[in-house]
Amino acid sequence: MARIGINPARDKHAHRPPSRVTVSMITYLPHQLGYFADKFEIIRAALGSMIANTEPENDILVFDNGSSAALTDYLNLLLEEGSIRYLVLTDENIGKIAALRMLTGMAPGDYIACADDDILFYPGWLPAHMRIFEAFPQAGMVSGVPVRNAATYALDALHAVETSGRNRYRLKRGRFIPDEWEIDWCISTGRDPQQHLQAQAGREDLQLEASEVRALAGANHFQFLASKQSLLKALPKEWSGRLMGEMVEMDENLDRLGYLRLSTTDRYTRHIGNVLTQTIREDIQRMNLPVAPAPHTNYGRRKKHWLHNVRGSGRVLRWLYDRLFRIINEIGD
Repeated sequence: MARIGINPARDKHAHRPPSRVTVSMITYLPHQLGYFADKFEIIRAALGSMIANTEPENDILVFDNGSSAALTDYLNLLLEEGSIRYLVLTDENIGKIAALRMLTGMAPGDYIACADDDILFYPGWLPAHMRIFEAFPQAGMVSGVPVRNAATYALDALHAVETSGRNRYRLKRGRFIPDEWEIDWCISTGRDPQQHLQAQAGREDLQLEASEVRALAGANHFQFLASKQSLLKALPKEWSGRLMGEMVEMDENLDRLGYLRLSTTDRYTRHIGNVLTQTIREDIQRMNLPVAPAPHTNYGRRKKHWLHNVRGSGRVLRWLYDRLFRIINEIGD
């Protein structure tokens, strides 16, 4: 049969070119039990804060790592209404580092802002990141909140600046990170705040200044802005299959390549973790972000075990999983 007509896209162009910065988030919600009980609400707040506090000329890309329909339906709604420009869905969790590799390869921007799905964004976050990149040409990664622990490794490039770069940058050592921010980070990551503060009591922070722009040494990989060029060089070349890990290796690769890992001196982003604390809820309310949890309607895509064929087993297993998770947490406390 002869060809019918001409492809209607021929000789046409996209209405809007991609933005210089691709703002992205990697999401994962397999179900809403145990560890993930509050995750839908957290992802809605994280994405809502990113959308609300990112200048509209910037493209937003969401890479979903094999989530249940409860989340993917919501993400498709955001795409349809124009709140995000790109959406990538996988049928299983391929791991964070693999998702980051794919995301970096497909993102059209010269810079990539990447975040886990439990990060809260505050107004002005992206311009603050870009100011550091413009003031520090050697920067390879910039985070929106300084975390003292992030400046304890991958330091060769910073040490080189400290010993030979004083003509380019003004350097100062002192305690620049408030204990309050360190306590918040400990709570969100499950660490003991007092033990952490005691362990870091004698440690000083390194501040760099150039063109009246200040930055602190160290960057965290749960939220950062990086040049696409530097990220492609630093990411692992081989597919490991690991669902977590290899992020510190990425930091170390950036350092070996001579890139600086820096953070803003003010807190423009915040790690939430898997529980919404009262202070986080207050910030969400101040920004008028969505906080209502989704109905517990979907508990995952795949049912591989034979127990799933037993009538009523899903309900019993889900109850048992959730109950055991809470008991184990109580024992841990």
